Amino acid sequence: MKRYVIKRILLIIPVVIIVAILVFTIMYFCPGDPVSVILGGHASDIEIAAKRAEMGFDDPYILQLGKFLFNFFIKGDLGRSYITDQSVIEVIMARFPRTLIFSLACIILSVIIGIPLGMVAAVHRNSWGDRISMIFALIGSSLPNFWLALQLVIIFALRLGWLPAYGIGGIKYYILPIMAASLDGIAQEARQTRSSMLEVIRSDYVTTARAKGIPERKILIRHVLPNALIPVIQTMGNIFARSLGGALLIETVFSIPGMGVYLQTGIANRDYPVVRGSVVFLAVVFSIVMLLVDIAFAYIDPRIKAQYENHGKKNTLSPGRQQKGGA
Repeated sequence: MKRYVIKRILLIIPVVIIVAILVFTIMYFCPGDPVSVILGGHASDIEIAAKRAEMGFDDPYILQLGKFLFNFFIKGDLGRSYITDQSVIEVIMARFPRTLIFSLACIILSVIIGIPLGMVAAVHRNSWGDRISMIFALIGSSLPNFWLALQLVIIFALRLGWLPAYGIGGIKYYILPIMAASLDGIAQEARQTRSSMLEVIRSDYVTTARAKGIPERKILIRHVLPNALIPVIQTMGNIFARSLGGALLIETVFSIPGMGVYLQTGIANRDYPVVRGSVVFLAVVFSIVMLLVDIAFAYIDPRIKAQYENHGKKNTLSPGRQQKGGA
């Protein structure tokens, strides 16, 4: 297992480097001049040229890219905002906990509702419960979360007045955003759980357990559910990614001061350090989450454990024994 974990950790490095290069390249060739935004529309050409030289925009692409990668990977510095002159990493660390709590709440809600929904649909296959569950899952996967967020605001905030429409405060401020962002995750969990449950229910060992007279409830809890949850756990990384991406958009709709509003403001103002730093930071977070999901999946799935344990045993054979085996 140690080799598996080390391998997954080493894979994070090239992923983050590629993301950093891509986001820097996109922002470098993106139309628009941040200097004009910083100095305003009344700045002269001489002032703009002097500011560009001061900020290093006149340097070649390779040199600017090298400075960015060196500052991030060696110094751990994401730069300072062009507009507010605040440290990007400090602002991210202040805003990210809100986005993280928001995303974790969406995942928890997806698991609590989605898995039982998929189990009911699989156990009562082709029944009305199955059809209703899958229709709900289809609707949840098809509706854009930003459109759903707007509809929830119109219904529960503007017309009924039950919940606030924007901002942060108590728990009630997070109800509508979490509802809007978690529907897609609930639908994905329900569909994946149903598919996995149906595949396991048809297995030979489940048929054997039924032939032995084991109660159906005991079969579902001890035999079907643990094996059916293996692919479900594997998809939780994707659900987190979609929840995180949805959170960035939902935060903008509900004016929640998290990573979404910060990134959107940076894009609108051509604030390159904010955009680059936010994207690279989110790439690191996503890579760490996927690493944790892979480790959990490896501990749960005995096939992965056996693969790496057998590989490790082969590598620990003595040279003499290997020669004897080869002969």
